[in-house]
Amino acid sequence: MTGTLAMFATLLAWGMWGYGSSQAVRGVHPLAIQWLYSIPYTVMLPIWYWLGSHERSMNPPAAKNIIWALAACSVSMAASYLFGLAMKHERAAVVIGVTSAYPLVTILILILTGSEQVRWQHVVGGIFIIIGVAIVQMAPSNTAPH
Repeated sequence: MTGTLAMFATLLAWGMWGYGSSQAVRGVHPLAIQWLYSIPYTVMLPIWYWLGSHERSMNPPAAKNIIWALAACSVSMAASYLFGLAMKHERAAVVIGVTSAYPLVTILILILTGSEQVRWQHVVGGIFIIIGVAIVQMAPSNTAPH
């Protein structure tokens, strides 16, 4: 149950993040948004450490896992900047619709690296993602990009 609640809370949080980003890029350059993101991250560091210390053992992670975490963070930062840049020049509904297809990229990478087996649900889900992105792209606009 905790996983399901966390999943839907994540969905709501990402939705609010998308809306907030669409509003922020109207007056703040995407690069400035990046350094503004560092403020809540910095504030959260001691809280995340405290929460983590009350979970499982705080054994030091293996170097390989640290490298993966740093790489994922770096790609996340680049994606966040590119998202803001896209929001500045395109309609929010289109940018959010297209970038919401990122799970398809994740699944493809998992399959190509052998980390995940292909199941029929992956194929059907991928097809729905592609159809959804196409539908969002075809929607007529009643507003100009920012």
